[in-house]
Amino acid sequence: MTFNEDQSRIRKGHSPDNFALLRRFAIKILSLDTSKESIRKKRKRAAWDENYLLNCLAAIIQDAIALADAPEETETDEAKV
Repeated sequence: MTFNEDQSRIRKGHSPDNFALLRRFAIKILSLDTSKESIRKKRKRAAWDENYLLNCLAAIIQDAIALADAPEETETDEAKV
């Protein structure tokens, strides 16, 4: 309920799914910040503080790069386990 989804008036077509994806993406970005603040506080802080927002966006980019650079598991790796 970070975004007051129950009060959203987005109900036609693919809009609910699209906005749900955007909400999940925003929550993922904010959850990468390791501070002890709630998601709601992090969301407000990102709206007020441009440097904090840029740090959050940089964290998601670093996370994506780390995933891209990680070695992929092959069938032989899975068989060893």
